[in-house]
Amino acid sequence: MKNFFALGILILLSVTTHSQSKAIKIGQNMPDYIFPSVINYPKSSLSMNEMKGKIVILDYWFSGCTTCINLFSHMQELQDYFKDKIQIILVNSSQTDNSERVNAIFANIKKRLGYNVTLPISLYDSVICNLFPHRAEPHEVIISPDGKILAITRSDQITKENVQALLDGKKVNFPLKNDFWNRNVPLISYVDEEKRTGVLVNSTLMKYDSFPFEGLVIGPKYNDKEQIIGEDEYFSLIGAYARAHPSFFKGNPQIKYDTKDSVFNISDDPNSTSNLFLYDLNIQPIAQDFKKLDQLYQKSLGEDLDHAFNFSLRKGKAMFPCLIVRTNKNISKSYTKRTSATEVEENLWSYHTATKNHISVYVHKMSIQSIVNPLSYWIFKTVKVIDDSGLKQELDIDFPVGFDFTDKDKLTAFLHGKGLDLTVENRELDCVIVSDKKPGEPTVIN
Repeated sequence: MKNFFALGILILLSVTTHSQSKAIKIGQNMPDYIFPSVINYPKSSLSMNEMKGKIVILDYWFSGCTTCINLFSHMQELQDYFKDKIQIILVNSSQTDNSERVNAIFANIKKRLGYNVTLPISLYDSVICNLFPHRAEPHEVIISPDGKILAITRSDQITKENVQALLDGKKVNFPLKNDFWNRNVPLISYVDEEKRTGVLVNSTLMKYDSFPFEGLVIGPKYNDKEQIIGEDEYFSLIGAYARAHPSFFKGNPQIKYDTKDSVFNISDDPNSTSNLFLYDLNIQPIAQDFKKLDQLYQKSLGEDLDHAFNFSLRKGKAMFPCLIVRTNKNISKSYTKRTSATEVEENLWSYHTATKNHISVYVHKMSIQSIVNPLSYWIFKTVKVIDDSGLKQELDIDFPVGFDFTDKDKLTAFLHGKGLDLTVENRELDCVIVSDKKPGEPTVIN
């Protein structure tokens, strides 16, 4: 049986309930905080005042984060290398990770990997968690020898070179890791009562505002016996629903949002991460049965989405802007000259970062769909290409080097001369309608 509870692992709920735990920003001073419950240390508590004169690194983690646990060896190596010049403290952020569970994890590390972690481990305390609120872990805080917050950053920034630079008095430009998502609907984690060699079996759905994900390997996860122990994937929120209910999204329908919930926050920027989510599933070890893993992932993700959000999905039809393609009398000029069956389509599309203009040298032996599809979203902001030409002939089109694809009038005129006419028209398409769920309503309405 699963024991379900609202996520206390990643959501720091008591930020406003502790006046002494107001969030600290870079450049501010660290208070003389006392870690009240510490293991793997000569004393049961640890004061920041004891760390004066050292660079202190707070490494936030919890037992369901395999990336965090895999990072411990690196942190230990840094501590061993720099000795008393630095102090790394492993700060646990989960209320459910008691000393017995944490000790079991580190005993397993010693047994499995053959090394001791000698770093002090702070058991969960809401105050230290609320001082540096965050969603995703690992989460790193770097404090100067005189107690100033130097960085709130990712774990890949905790390198020997960066630590040495700080010790040498040099300035290091650490990227800010700011993933605290202010949303009324809490994220959810489900934790199994059973344990896997001291590590909780759980699933976590989180929003993340930077990419790539912190130290994350996307796809199935394996233990040292090559058994599957989980999977990590990232998606847009609607992509998460499609992953959980693949048959409902068969045929790649369009999406119509009949909700004012800002969580979807659809952006015109294709590189935006404002609507990006990570779903991390950890399971009891199984053989490499990917069909079973897929079923477990879909089921667990669907359950978490139902608890974290309040949306329903139903099929329907709606009007959407489409890029319509027709041909004119000039089209014969563009028929491909490459008739050999061994010749394959070739093209060169690139993006000029200085001018933000697309440039293309050529597209050869390509279908109309292949030529126009990249233009539909990027240039015309349409959802689909509809080919009304009926043409099966492959085409060759050579664009001038440096051609400004962002000038739609110029692009349309150029393609007209090559025999292609592009217009934007509204067409009725099959779609999935996302709406706010009514009481008693299922998530998927067939």
